[in-house]
Amino acid sequence: MFRSHRGSPVSEALAFVAACNSRDAHALERLLAPQFTFTDSRGGVIEGVPAMLEALRAVRAVAPDLRVEIERHSSRGDTALLSGRSLTENADLACDTQWRAVVRDGKLVEWQAYGAPSEGSLVGLLSALVDAR
Repeated sequence: MFRSHRGSPVSEALAFVAACNSRDAHALERLLAPQFTFTDSRGGVIEGVPAMLEALRAVRAVAPDLRVEIERHSSRGDTALLSGRSLTENADLACDTQWRAVVRDGKLVEWQAYGAPSEGSLVGLLSALVDAR
């Protein structure tokens, strides 16, 4: 039912999750299209590969134990849909979540979260940290 091969939306989305969970900036950079956009569940946006790599580095300060766990996934066309949870001791960010990933030409173009974190916006917390540097 869930066939996975290199370049498919599901395989690219799962590779994105693995790169983020391991904080592997090199793997992440290889996965992203230049026009990549990350949107968190509160509507915060990160645009472009350099900004996403900076956000990945900043996660260590905001929620060093943050990781995504995927339970289910499917795809249609260039879009993958995933369900799971964001896990962290930071209660503002831990929640059950759904994600949508769009892949074009084998590269991740868009990542959108649809969870309901109790308080914070991941992008907002990361932006505040980056701006303070």
